[in-house]
Amino acid sequence: MEQGKKRYTLEEVQGLFEKWRKQRKRRGPIPAELWKAATSLTKEYSIYTIAKYLHLNFKELKRQMKKADDAAEGAASLSFIEMDMIAPQGVSECLIEMEKPDGAKMKICCKGNCPDMVGLSKAFWGEA
Repeated sequence: MEQGKKRYTLEEVQGLFEKWRKQRKRRGPIPAELWKAATSLTKEYSIYTIAKYLHLNFKELKRQMKKADDAAEGAASLSFIEMDMIAPQGVSECLIEMEKPDGAKMKICCKGNCPDMVGLSKAFWGEA
Protein backbone atom coordinates (compact mmCIF):
# COMPACT_ATOMS: atom_id res chain seq x y z
CA MET A 1 0.00 0.00 0.00
CA GLU A 2 2.94 2.33 -0.63
CA GLN A 3 1.59 5.81 -1.30
CA GLY A 4 4.60 7.25 -3.13
CA LYS A 5 3.46 9.92 -5.61
CA LYS A 6 -0.05 8.46 -6.11
CA ARG A 7 -2.94 10.74 -5.24
CA TYR A 8 -5.83 8.91 -3.66
CA THR A 9 -9.50 9.78 -3.88
CA LEU A 10 -11.65 9.82 -0.75
CA GLU A 11 -13.38 6.63 -1.89
CA GLU A 12 -10.06 4.83 -2.45
CA VAL A 13 -8.81 5.73 1.02
CA GLN A 14 -12.13 4.64 2.50
CA GLY A 15 -11.64 1.27 0.77
CA LEU A 16 -8.11 0.96 2.21
CA PHE A 17 -9.44 1.66 5.72
CA GLU A 18 -12.30 -0.83 5.30
CA LYS A 19 -9.88 -3.53 4.14
CA TRP A 20 -7.53 -2.80 7.05
CA ARG A 21 -10.37 -2.82 9.58
CA LYS A 22 -11.49 -6.26 8.37
CA GLN A 23 -7.98 -7.72 8.68
CA ARG A 24 -6.61 -5.91 11.75
CA LYS A 25 -6.10 -7.30 15.18
CA ARG A 26 -8.39 -5.82 17.77
CA ARG A 27 -7.28 -2.41 19.00
CA GLY A 28 -4.30 -2.36 16.63
CA PRO A 29 -2.93 1.07 15.73
CA ILE A 30 -3.63 2.55 12.32
CA PRO A 31 -0.60 1.96 10.07
CA ALA A 32 1.46 4.98 8.98
CA GLU A 33 0.63 4.31 5.31
CA LEU A 34 -3.09 4.75 6.03
CA TRP A 35 -2.46 7.98 7.93
CA LYS A 36 -0.40 9.26 4.97
CA ALA A 37 -3.21 8.38 2.58
CA ALA A 38 -5.77 10.12 4.82
CA THR A 39 -3.69 13.26 5.32
CA SER A 40 -3.01 13.49 1.58
CA LEU A 41 -6.72 14.20 1.09
CA THR A 42 -6.55 17.53 2.94
CA LYS A 43 -5.73 19.38 -0.27
CA GLU A 44 -9.22 18.60 -1.54
CA TYR A 45 -11.36 18.02 1.58
CA SER A 46 -11.75 19.53 5.03
CA ILE A 47 -10.41 17.68 8.07
CA TYR A 48 -13.97 17.29 9.31
CA THR A 49 -15.11 15.67 6.04
CA ILE A 50 -12.18 13.26 5.97
CA ALA A 51 -12.60 12.27 9.63
CA LYS A 52 -16.35 11.74 9.22
CA TYR A 53 -16.07 9.80 5.95
CA LEU A 54 -13.22 7.56 7.14
CA HIS A 55 -14.59 7.16 10.70
CA LEU A 56 -11.47 8.67 12.28
CA ASN A 57 -10.98 10.64 15.45
CA PHE A 58 -10.92 14.30 14.38
CA LYS A 59 -8.23 15.32 16.91
CA GLU A 60 -6.00 12.39 15.96
CA LEU A 61 -6.33 13.16 12.25
CA LYS A 62 -5.43 16.78 12.97
CA ARG A 63 -2.38 15.61 14.97
CA GLN A 64 -1.30 13.33 12.10
CA MET A 65 -1.66 16.25 9.68
CA LYS A 66 0.59 18.42 11.86
CA LYS A 67 3.10 15.57 12.01
CA ALA A 68 3.06 15.28 8.18
CA ASP A 69 3.41 19.07 7.81
CA ASP A 70 6.37 19.10 10.21
CA ALA A 71 8.05 16.27 8.28
CA ALA A 72 7.52 18.08 4.96
CA GLU A 73 8.87 21.30 6.45
CA GLY A 74 11.93 19.43 7.75
CA ALA A 75 12.53 17.84 4.35
CA ALA A 76 12.27 21.24 2.68
CA SER A 77 14.92 22.64 5.00
CA LEU A 78 17.33 19.88 3.93
CA SER A 79 17.53 21.25 0.41
CA PHE A 80 20.28 23.76 1.25
CA ILE A 81 23.79 22.77 0.18
CA GLU A 82 26.78 25.01 0.85
CA MET A 83 29.66 24.60 -1.57
CA ASP A 84 32.95 26.44 -1.48
CA MET A 85 34.18 26.26 -5.05
CA ILE A 86 37.08 28.69 -4.73
CA ALA A 87 40.44 26.93 -4.90
CA PRO A 88 43.93 28.14 -5.72
CA GLN A 89 45.06 27.32 -9.24
CA GLY A 90 46.87 24.00 -9.55
CA VAL A 91 45.11 22.41 -6.57
CA SER A 92 43.02 19.43 -7.60
CA GLU A 93 41.70 18.15 -4.30
CA CYS A 94 38.07 17.84 -3.30
CA LEU A 95 36.49 17.36 0.13
CA ILE A 96 32.75 16.67 0.39
CA GLU A 97 30.96 16.45 3.75
CA MET A 98 27.24 15.77 4.20
CA GLU A 99 25.23 15.25 7.36
CA LYS A 100 21.59 14.28 7.90
CA PRO A 101 19.49 15.40 10.89
CA ASP A 102 19.49 11.79 12.12
CA GLY A 103 23.28 11.97 12.51
CA ALA A 104 24.30 10.03 9.39
CA LYS A 105 27.43 11.52 7.86
CA MET A 106 29.31 11.09 4.62
CA LYS A 107 32.79 12.46 3.94
CA ILE A 108 34.63 12.04 0.66
CA CYS A 109 38.14 13.27 -0.04
CA CYS A 110 39.46 12.84 -3.56
CA LYS A 111 42.37 14.04 -5.63
CA GLY A 112 42.10 14.69 -9.33
CA ASN A 113 38.60 14.82 -10.78
CA CYS A 114 35.85 15.31 -8.22
CA PRO A 115 32.90 12.89 -8.37
CA ASP A 116 29.39 13.71 -9.52
CA MET A 117 28.15 15.99 -6.71
CA VAL A 118 24.48 15.77 -7.72
CA GLY A 119 24.51 11.96 -7.97
CA LEU A 120 26.31 11.56 -4.65
CA SER A 121 24.00 13.92 -2.81
CA LYS A 122 20.88 12.27 -4.24
CA ALA A 123 22.17 8.83 -3.23
CA PHE A 124 22.99 10.03 0.28
CA TRP A 125 19.67 11.81 0.78
CA GLY A 126 17.76 8.83 -0.65
CA GLU A 127 16.48 10.54 -3.79
CA ALA A 128 18.26 8.35 -6.34
